[in-house]
Amino acid sequence: MLTFILFSTSIFGQKFQKAVIESVDGSTKSGLVNGKSLSDSKEIKFKTDESSKVEPILKSSVKSIDFYSTNGKTYHIDNIFLTNERKTKTTSEWMLKLVSGYYDLFIIADYSFDKEGNLILSTDYRAGRDLPEFYYFIKKPNEKYADIFALYSPSPTYFGLHKILKEGVNKFMLDDKALIDKVEKKKLSTKNIEQIVKEYNEFKKAKASE
Repeated sequence: MLTFILFSTSIFGQKFQKAVIESVDGSTKSGLVNGKSLSDSKEIKFKTDESSKVEPILKSSVKSIDFYSTNGKTYHIDNIFLTNERKTKTTSEWMLKLVSGYYDLFIIADYSFDKEGNLILSTDYRAGRDLPEFYYFIKKPNEKYADIFALYSPSPTYFGLHKILKEGVNKFMLDDKALIDKVEKKKLSTKNIEQIVKEYNEFKKAKASE
């Protein structure tokens, strides 16, 4: 289970985490990655082992990183492309994959790790944000760009989140009337974003087998 905290802090139990990097050319590198370097917009810091020299790796050359905790958990973080509303500018962000299927679901956050290598998601609303917020994106596995799907905030004073969720469900899941009804009646809310995507993926899987 992922841990959410309100403030982005400097709580890094281990500076370098056990990881496997997959490059855009399909090659892989096993070793240690500095989790804090995910906040760098241009490169990550990599070492083959604890005693080796730090090697900077360009973010643009990385497709994904798998981080491994000491208790056997794996966290898959993709380098996902986004465009602005007018589709005139392209950027990429490190996104943690939460759900796989017809739609893959991702979240953007500040990433840190505890002493066991467990991933902690955080957001710092003191850094130019009025309230803490987590952005969820979806895309089909064969698509290059991800689209905003929903927002979540643990703050009780962050209004309008359910409206954004309803817009996302109606835009991307219009053929699942039962799911739309659940969201409309708030049987499923922003606390159930992963469940919503999983249910829709199951709906598409069932439709494909008919």
